[in-house]
Amino acid sequence: MEPDSIGKRLKALREKRGLTLRALADKAGVPQSTLSMVETGTRLGAGLRLETAKRLCWALGIGIGELAGSIDEDRMEQEENDSWPADAAMVGA
Repeated sequence: MEPDSIGKRLKALREKRGLTLRALADKAGVPQSTLSMVETGTRLGAGLRLETAKRLCWALGIGIGELAGSIDEDRMEQEENDSWPADAAMVGA
């Protein structure tokens, strides 16, 4: 499964700061497994509790808007994802 936009941003922000999953988890007080699942797409980042997102933002030194991203970014990603299955289905037909 592909991570959603929040999962992708979370990983990029974590790596930009040179943090491991464990280091960010410890700093934010969030289970490492939760971070791993969001970054890999096993769990949707959009489904994170607000309290968890706020802890991550504090640990990363960012505002919640930077983690959440803009509606336009999410809309563009959704459009890209929506076109993929249709194209793939035509190849298999």
